[in-house]
Amino acid sequence: MYQEQELLDIRSQQKRRWLILSIPALLLLIGLVASLILRQQVLTDVFTLLLGGLLIAGYDLGIKPLRCYERHLNNVLHGRIHELTCRYSHIDEEISLVDGVSYRAMTFITYDEKHKPFERMFYFDVQKPVPELPEGAEVRVVYHDHELADLALVGG
Repeated sequence: MYQEQELLDIRSQQKRRWLILSIPALLLLIGLVASLILRQQVLTDVFTLLLGGLLIAGYDLGIKPLRCYERHLNNVLHGRIHELTCRYSHIDEEISLVDGVSYRAMTFITYDEKHKPFERMFYFDVQKPVPELPEGAEVRVVYHDHELADLALVGG
């Protein structure tokens, strides 16, 4: 479901966004230093506020979502993964934000050691197409923590 190229693309996109953010930040920093040298308190305050606002907003809006998704991709590609064979139940239409990544909850039915059925929920990435699975289909789930890394029909 995930490819190494996706992780490389996210990392290169982060680098571009850092570069785009650093250019106006550098100009504001130059203005800040100049206002300090000229001892202009009002300009120093304005440049400080603008620089702080730019860095906070730029990071939160432009870079943090990519860092969260990069962490997700790194977990499912290189983290400790587990496999489980279970039966598909349903996927929620509601989107949840978990650790900065948008997911849909996907529920499966599995069995405990006493062969009693119980529901198990995993997070399915909203950026991936939802698989067409019939209810009750036997599937092989590969996951890291609660994040789905791969999903395939058993025998199909």
